[in-house]
Amino acid sequence: MDISEVMYIVSDDNYVDVHLEIKGSREKKVLRSSLKNIESQIVNPFSPIYRCHRKYLINIQYFKVKEINSRSMTISLQRYHDEIPVSKKYAEHINTILQIHP
Repeated sequence: MDISEVMYIVSDDNYVDVHLEIKGSREKKVLRSSLKNIESQIVNPFSPIYRCHRKYLINIQYFKVKEINSRSMTISLQRYHDEIPVSKKYAEHINTILQIHP
């Protein structure tokens, strides 16, 4: 799995759903792992993958800000209809990163 093909990863108890775009086609892979374990393996200063919520890791290259206000932030995939919440804890950082990488 190429990290640039990962759109986002969502936690589902003891599993994670990895949403991919491979050659213009969407795919989903289910792995038996924790989100924290996946995060420790792929998130680094050179990676486009960031945590935005306790249940989500996103690849910033695929996202845009959908809605932002004083209480919440929602981002969405640029080419699909998936929407992901951003926790207050991560909102400022994610908003800044998405402004830098439109």
